[in-house]
Amino acid sequence: MTLKESIYHGFNLMVTAVLFFGGMAFGAVAFSPVLNDWGDRLDDIGLPLIGLIGLVWFLSGRNRYKRSVVPVVLAGLALLVQALAIPLERHDA
Repeated sequence: MTLKESIYHGFNLMVTAVLFFGGMAFGAVAFSPVLNDWGDRLDDIGLPLIGLIGLVWFLSGRNRYKRSVVPVVLAGLALLVQALAIPLERHDA
């Protein structure tokens, strides 16, 4: 492994781990009996899905050693899912 590959590996691992563990932690709320309708669960299901997509991407092939925009796009998508939750769950406050 070259120096560049190890730097890209570290960045990809960091972003993928944050997305995966954050998605799993916050996604557990989707199975709560307090959330009754699917509008409330949409953002809670989106985060673990993004985390799983990131994990599959990281583990497939040699993606973890390459410079890629996929982790940044997935992080942006996770942010978009959370921004979508604001109007969906406004009535819960």
